Amino acid sequence: MKKMVVALIAFLVMGTLSAEEFIEKDMLGKAKAFKTWTRHERARFNKGEGPDGKNAVTISAAIGGGPFVLSKSFNDRLEKLKGRKVALYGMVKAYNVPKGEKHWFGIKFQVTYKQKGVEGTRYIEADGPRHGAFDWKEYEVVVDLPEDLSAFNINIGLLGTGGKIQISDVDLKLAE
Repeated sequence: MKKMVVALIAFLVMGTLSAEEFIEKDMLGKAKAFKTWTRHERARFNKGEGPDGKNAVTISAAIGGGPFVLSKSFNDRLEKLKGRKVALYGMVKAYNVPKGEKHWFGIKFQVTYKQKGVEGTRYIEADGPRHGAFDWKEYEVVVDLPEDLSAFNINIGLLGTGGKIQISDVDLKLAE
């Protein structure tokens, strides 16, 4: 009887702990995972340079040097995403990122998606700062995806500006 009670308690605890369903966890935390992003060869993977000694990715760009944004497609997992609310989380640190000429220039931490039968792409960005210098800040994007989702991507980096950022602890999960 005691074993059954312990097993039941363990099941209940594990059930509540696993309520968050990660689509992909710590997407930049390991060198192998980092290399699955497009344009990763222009960024640098740094062991132990993230918050609390975690790994981080550094992106540096010269002003006028063009956009530098890491991208990751989730088009192979659209069925899992259709009609769901998803949350993209991560930590960003900035070093003297100047304000860009246009209001959308600067640090990018965004998801993009397309719908079948709807022209154009939707861009949803985190509310975090787009320029300046700051220590590690949490960035978050939460979005309700349509049932007729036809493409889904994550973009993180610098657009229309220069400077240097570091990124760590990037997770994509289903949200409630």
